[in-house]
Amino acid sequence: MNFHTSIQITHEFDEFVVMKTPHSLVDNVDIGYRHIARTLYRHYEDEFDWIVVIFNISAEQQQWRKSDVKARCVLVRNSIAGDGAEDVDVGKLYGSPSRLKSVIVLPTKEPLIEGFILHELMHTWVDESSGTVLPTDYPGHWGFSSVNGKLGGFKKETLELVRDRVYAVGSFSPTGARLHDGGYGALELYLAGWIPKQEVPNILVAENVKWPVKIRDEWIWTIQAVEGFEAERITTWTIDQIVDRIGERVPNASESQKHFRMATVVVENEDFPFKLDDIAYFQQQIDLFSRPESILHLNEIVRKFHNFWDATGGRATISADMASAKIPDNSVVSVKDD
Repeated sequence: MNFHTSIQITHEFDEFVVMKTPHSLVDNVDIGYRHIARTLYRHYEDEFDWIVVIFNISAEQQQWRKSDVKARCVLVRNSIAGDGAEDVDVGKLYGSPSRLKSVIVLPTKEPLIEGFILHELMHTWVDESSGTVLPTDYPGHWGFSSVNGKLGGFKKETLELVRDRVYAVGSFSPTGARLHDGGYGALELYLAGWIPKQEVPNILVAENVKWPVKIRDEWIWTIQAVEGFEAERITTWTIDQIVDRIGERVPNASESQKHFRMATVVVENEDFPFKLDDIAYFQQQIDLFSRPESILHLNEIVRKFHNFWDATGGRATISADMASAKIPDNSVVSVKDD
């Protein structure tokens, strides 16, 4: 199918660019993100691990418009052995000859440190094939296990047997999302290459789960949160058992990548144009997320949230610099794609 569209880069800053796109661009989602990436690479070198696409719309506006755009990670390239993602390389479709790992899609402009970006970044190493890592009914997520990470799982110390096969547990989501206010779990840190396998504790996995269930004469359940469930059994998984399933991670924690770089693309359209007031907002959010230090001490607003450095426990950093990757004398113009 031929897909014709016109994409225009309307603003460039050191930390992000703004692209104006027609509504039809996101109607054909995967092709649309390829065109965004290819437009970017006409003006910037292939020096980014991630392209982060942020729609210039508030959460309230998105809900009102009933937008179909969802937070997601579009896996572009992976050659790591022993992680939770498939081997793939479709970088040429996105205009990236060698470096781009994923395109991260954020459907609203809510603060980066409050949103889904840490969750989606982890899908670079844990995609829908991650059922091979641990048994789960939620492909790409940890479900009812004690991984306690950005992709789901509960805190092991909160698990309590209430009666036969019925367990109470601290509030969590089987898919993680924003209910998890901590950093990455140990298994996630291992799969991303930031800790050795010896630092991953045993993991409890609930099998044949039913929920919601009644706990202590009351129903413990909300739309997103789980505080109790029934399981046929709970098994213990060691990291050695996991490695037997997926193989040793190569490169290992001593040789893996620890420093990353992202390009941020803010998407505007006629309904939600980019305004000058948005400049300081996006610059602040990108700065907070990419700082190579903790932000937990700054103030009450950000104290419970994590940037990339916090989420990795200071084991990895991410740079948001785009200016140094700009192709010299390549001016911002309207780009037409086939």
